[in-house]
Amino acid sequence: MTQEERAKYATSYALELGPGYYKGCRNMYLLLGEYVKSGLSAHEVNYKKLIETVAKERDVSTETIKKAIHRYVKGGLKSYHDSWVLYTGWDKDVPPDVDTAIKLICMSLDNYIEIIKKKSKK
Repeated sequence: MTQEERAKYATSYALELGPGYYKGCRNMYLLLGEYVKSGLSAHEVNYKKLIETVAKERDVSTETIKKAIHRYVKGGLKSYHDSWVLYTGWDKDVPPDVDTAIKLICMSLDNYIEIIKKKSKK
């Protein structure tokens, strides 16, 4: 799968895990886009650099990005709990810390894509 194909799924994936009206949803989509552009695996990527890139692009601090994503994850876990379990494997009622959440989401992007492709073949 090409980077362009993976990037197309980033928006829908962010919307599967939390409310689209949260600023953190957009931030997460942008982080996923940077993650895909990096061409690195989820274990190789520098998450701090991803956050810094998105913060610079949005002209805000990295803390602002992380706070918005934290709210998005917290809201998403309440309303989108089944999606969190299915795609990321996170089955706790309390949200992961923001750094863990970002890693989980990036690490599970390909899992999300596989599940969506299987559903669309049916």
